[in-house]
Formats: sequence, C-alpha cells, structure tokens
Amino acid sequence: MSAATATAHREEIGGQWSGYWLDPGRQPPAVQPTYRPTGAVLRRIGETNPEDFVCLDLVLVETSDGFAWLPLSEAGRYTYAHSLGLLQNEPWRLVLWDNGDRREYEAAYVDSLSPTEIAAFYGATAYGRARSDRPAVQLRLRLVRA
Repeated sequence: MSAATATAHREEIGGQWSGYWLDPGRQPPAVQPTYRPTGAVLRRIGETNPEDFVCLDLVLVETSDGFAWLPLSEAGRYTYAHSLGLLQNEPWRLVLWDNGDRREYEAAYVDSLSPTEIAAFYGATAYGRARSDRPAVQLRLRLVRA
C-alpha cells in the first residue's frame, strides 16, 4: 500500500465503501487499481442489502491535516466529474472490490438530506464532516455486475 493510499484509509469514515468511478462507456478494470480510490459511499446505518441501497456520496478532500473523505454537498455537485455527469443523466458506475471480488454498481441521485438529518441516517462522524449550511447528496446504488 502506498503512503497516499494509507493516508486515505486513515481518513475514511467507519463503514465506508471505497472504489473507482467509471464514466460512461469505460470498462471496469480486471483487477483492483493500486492508486487511491476515486470515490466512496457510506451506507445508511443498519443497511444490509448489498445489491440496492441508498448511501451518502463521499469525496476525497485535502485538508490541513492531509486527506479526508467528506459527504458531498449539493453545493459541490458541479465540482466532481461523476456528480456533474449524474446531474446530466449520464450512466456513471462505481466499482468496488471485496476480498478481490469486483462489484459494479449503477448510480443515481435520490433526495438530498438536510444537515440535521445526517447523524440519524449515517452517524456522528458523517455529520461532523458534512457541511452545516447545505444538504448532503445521497445516491442509490444498484448492483449491475458481481
């Protein structure tokens, strides 16, 4: 594991799933990339369905202490390629690996959450990392290939 990847892992929110965004038409890699994940999600507290679920969209942000995964706010939707693409109804996918097994999900926006709702659905750490002045972006991920 590279130093950059190790730093990113220390900055994860407990329970997050980290992976790699695929733009429309891009084929998923056959093996897990060795570079830092390009995307991550945090499933709702108590969610058990690994094939179809609502989650927070997390983005990696450089802070004064290194890097941290933060909930994407509505204000940031135009900043990242995947979130802008989803706004334009492009078919973006997130690829995750679990013990070497690849899982590919299609992503779609669902209703955003007000800052005060984040803790109840996603926990105190997500609430503490989210913007207090803007709703947080939620996605629905549906498994398309395992």
